[in-house]
Amino acid sequence: MVCDACEGRRHQPEASEIRYQGLAIDQVLELTVAEAVERFSEPRQLAETLGASDIQLGQSATELSGGEAQRLKLASAIQRGAASRRAGLVVLDEPVSGLHPSDIQRVVDAFDVLLDSGNTVVVAEHDILVAASADWVIDLGPGAGPDGGAVVAEGTPDTVAAADTPTAAFLRRYAAGLPLLGTWEDARRCRAGSASGVCPPATSNDL
Repeated sequence: MVCDACEGRRHQPEASEIRYQGLAIDQVLELTVAEAVERFSEPRQLAETLGASDIQLGQSATELSGGEAQRLKLASAIQRGAASRRAGLVVLDEPVSGLHPSDIQRVVDAFDVLLDSGNTVVVAEHDILVAASADWVIDLGPGAGPDGGAVVAEGTPDTVAAADTPTAAFLRRYAAGLPLLGTWEDARRCRAGSASGVCPPATSNDL
């Protein structure tokens, strides 16, 4: 049922009469981030960097994916830091979830913006590009879920890549420019042949 008074716009008549650049408040909230960037002056670079162009300005938080929510949290942290110029701690849980690989680098670049401003960024993430870009990696395992929870390797990405863990094997594949596809046995052989730079071809998805 549509409200007869507001015609589904969910605002009092007084609020609906207000216009900004020719748009009423409900029309502004219906814009996607990409559309808002074309109309408003700020923050153009931030919206493009975080791959959040398809989110509507008035979209309910309950409709956001986990990755979208984390990227909005990241955007908020960048904006607050730019305004206050005070460093802080930013903790994110799988911020690149659901992103195309070409957009993941944009989020990593956003991490660099925070780090260059003196912030500390702690990220829980499975993505190898994010792990390879980190200053310090803490690899939990040896398995997943109830079979994990122990620190099996830690250090710089190069240090962790030398360990005997699934994460290490994929870090080596990434460093060698190889597809992140292959069996765990392939990955173990890759480690055995890493001194010569030889890794077996990818055969299946082991991520």
